[in-house]
Amino acid sequence: MLEAIYFLGNLKSFRSQTHHDLIAQNQACAVVRASVSAENASFFMAVERCKERVRLKVDLEDIQSAGAFVAHLPVLSLHAQSDDLILGGPEFRRKFLDRTAFYLFPEFATIFSQFSRVLKQRNAALKNGQSTLAWDGLFIQYSALLTEQRFDSLARHAARERELGQTLSGPHRADLILSVNGFGVKSTASRGQIKIILLALYLSVAGVWRDVSNKNAILLFDDFISELDNRHASLLWDFLSNFGHQAFFSATDRNPLAHPFDAKFSLSAGKITSML
Repeated sequence: MLEAIYFLGNLKSFRSQTHHDLIAQNQACAVVRASVSAENASFFMAVERCKERVRLKVDLEDIQSAGAFVAHLPVLSLHAQSDDLILGGPEFRRKFLDRTAFYLFPEFATIFSQFSRVLKQRNAALKNGQSTLAWDGLFIQYSALLTEQRFDSLARHAARERELGQTLSGPHRADLILSVNGFGVKSTASRGQIKIILLALYLSVAGVWRDVSNKNAILLFDDFISELDNRHASLLWDFLSNFGHQAFFSATDRNPLAHPFDAKFSLSAGKITSML
C-alpha cells in the first residue's frame, strides 16, 4: 500500500531502481489508481506503467508532464534507504532540496529543466574541446536562480574543467551540510540520532509546505516507527495530530502500531484486510 501511494506521488518505487520490478510476471503493465480528497477538491489519479511507456491521468485528462502529475499529490516517505540523505553523497541531499523546492515554487521545475539542458550542452562542449562561451551566460543565469552562483567560480575552474571535460561548479555540485553542536552528523551521529534528524527534516518540510501552500502532505513511514523511542514517537503523534497531515505506517509486528490509528490493515498473501 505504501509503495503504491509513493509511486503515485513520485512515479517511481522506493524499493526498486527499475520500473520493470513493479510489473507482475506475465503482465504487460502495472496500474495504480487512487481517489484523492484534498483541501478544496476531490479528484481521481491513475498511472499505467508499462515496460516501454507510461500513461498518466487526473480525472479524465491525460497528463503529459510528470511534474504536473505529481504536483497533485505531495508525498514524503521515510524508509530504509532514507539514511542516504545523511550518509550518502551530495546528490541525495540535492535531490531532497530539489523535491522540496518543486512543491514550494511553481517555477522551479521549469528553471531546473532549463538549467539541466544548459549543463548537458556545456559538458558536451567541454568533452569535444569546444568553447563554452555560448553556454556560459545561460549557465550563470540559471545557476543564479537556483544557487546565486557567481561567474568567477566558473573562471577559477576553467582550466580544470577543460582537463576533466565536465562542469565543476554550479547547483549540480551543491551540498547540504548537516551538523549538531558544530560536528558533522554524517561522521558523528549514532543510528538512532540519524533517524531523529531524518524525522525532523521531513516533518519540517511538511510544515513548510503547509505554511506556503495551505496543503497537507501525505507522510509514509515504512517500518520506521519501531526505531523511535517513546519520547520521539509521542512528538511525532503530536505533530500529526496538530497539523493534519495524513500518515501511513507499516510494521512487521503489531507492537509499534499500538497508537489508536483511524484505521489498521494487515497484509497477507497479497490481500489487505481491516484490523478494526
